[in-house]
Amino acid sequence: MGKPNESEISRSRIPTLDGWRAVAILLVLLDHFRVAKYQTLALIGQHGVTIFFVLSGFLITSLLLREEQSAGRVSLGAFYGRRFLRIFPAAACYLLFLKLFLHIQGLQPCFLFYQNYVRETPLIFHFWSLSVEEQFYLVWPPILVFLRPKRALWVALSGAVWVGIARGLRTSYFMFENPELSFRTQYRADALLIGCVLAILLQSPRFRAWLAKVPLVPTLIVLGLCISRYRIVVPFWESVLIAIILGGCSLLAEGSVIRTLLEWKPLAWLGQISYSVYLWQQFPACIHGRLQAHAVPLLALTFGIAAASYYCVERPLRAFGPRAPAVAVRIEESIATA
Repeated sequence: MGKPNESEISRSRIPTLDGWRAVAILLVLLDHFRVAKYQTLALIGQHGVTIFFVLSGFLITSLLLREEQSAGRVSLGAFYGRRFLRIFPAAACYLLFLKLFLHIQGLQPCFLFYQNYVRETPLIFHFWSLSVEEQFYLVWPPILVFLRPKRALWVALSGAVWVGIARGLRTSYFMFENPELSFRTQYRADALLIGCVLAILLQSPRFRAWLAKVPLVPTLIVLGLCISRYRIVVPFWESVLIAIILGGCSLLAEGSVIRTLLEWKPLAWLGQISYSVYLWQQFPACIHGRLQAHAVPLLALTFGIAAASYYCVERPLRAFGPRAPAVAVRIEESIATA
């Protein structure tokens, strides 16, 4: 279809993205480093992960759709090559640290990304969300490519509803008997699928026009009430709210208050390194939980290690990956992975 022009490339940039990733990782940190007396923060990280899931589904699907628009086809091999270099090297650094310096055994579920089905040491339990995403990446891109967007839309929508119903029917069991079962892909994939639905629907001018009319502030308030109300089991409609908010924010004009806040440079920087922050925060968080150590120095340690991981591992290794068309690359650089 030819080389994309500058207007196409500029439209591929998704405003407020790094800000939302920062919000998501902050919810995780508030949960994992919480002081015992602040019980309202208990399990708030679940909602941060849900934001990450919706973002990932939305961005992965946007990447694939725009790669096809700009190049005329999607290379699944190149896609998986880029995903491997985006996710695995930084994760491997954390796992090798655990193995070499702490002599932690049983890391295979992390390396093979099925930690959401096998419970191991708390130092690697946070890999459950990465496992959900990696399992999702294996299934969704071929569905989108081979079924085409219109059919894939109905697969994603029906799949999201099915997962939401399956989780809703077992809410009591998750809350009172086996909360860890709710981390399995068949009970969490609805957030990823709702993100996919959003990406496909945004191709429609009619949907974008409707989305632009949705009042964001009241929707954000409802989402805040949802986060404060639900703890162990995240409701299906929370993912829908997140998708509406993310889609609405992507359409905001430059200079609007919400967009300006989300693009604040310190927040955007935190969003850029959020994957490495998520990987490494588990170790200081476990120290904090076991020893009741002061959270501030441990958070500073987390940010320092995460920044080193981002600038020394994540960014350099992306250059070795298979190249995508220019439009797809600009989106690929923004993908949230945790």
